[in-house]
Amino acid sequence: RLLEDAVRRIRQVGTSDAKELEEPDVSLPGAAYIPDTYVSDSGQKLHLYRRLSKIEDRSEVARLREEMADRFGPLPEEVERLLDGQALRLLGKHLGIERVYVKGREGRVTFHANANPRLSALEVPFRDRQVEIQVSRMAPLSLALRQVGAEPLTRTLVRALEAVVAERAQAA
Repeated sequence: RLLEDAVRRIRQVGTSDAKELEEPDVSLPGAAYIPDTYVSDSGQKLHLYRRLSKIEDRSEVARLREEMADRFGPLPEEVERLLDGQALRLLGKHLGIERVYVKGREGRVTFHANANPRLSALEVPFRDRQVEIQVSRMAPLSLALRQVGAEPLTRTLVRALEAVVAERAQAA
């Protein structure tokens, strides 16, 4: 049975690559936008939205975050959510995540059926950031998360998924 599953996955690789490249559905609590009180010029705001929509690498999100903080001051929560949402979409696309849902201190991460994440690669970054993980479903993998530390779950999720991507890059 395991051999049959492995063969089926190998055969699906050619037909499912397009699905792996889709950005995941990301649902975060609260509004995610650039408030007028933060960037009052509508032209600058439109330019920032365009830049954010064209970002294809998570390091570009970090650079945009730094640039906005330098130009306009500390980022309001709405802008933080906007940038975190884009970072989660890019990380999710890279890791084969279908959906990310965060509400308060709890959340769920669901992977595509053809994604094969190693649970051990996910456990360490989440444990280090004080997140309890419960496997809700094995196929496709769905994880229920609960933040027990002080950091907000969204920021923890971004950092943990970045650690998983970095670990994969080192292993390759």
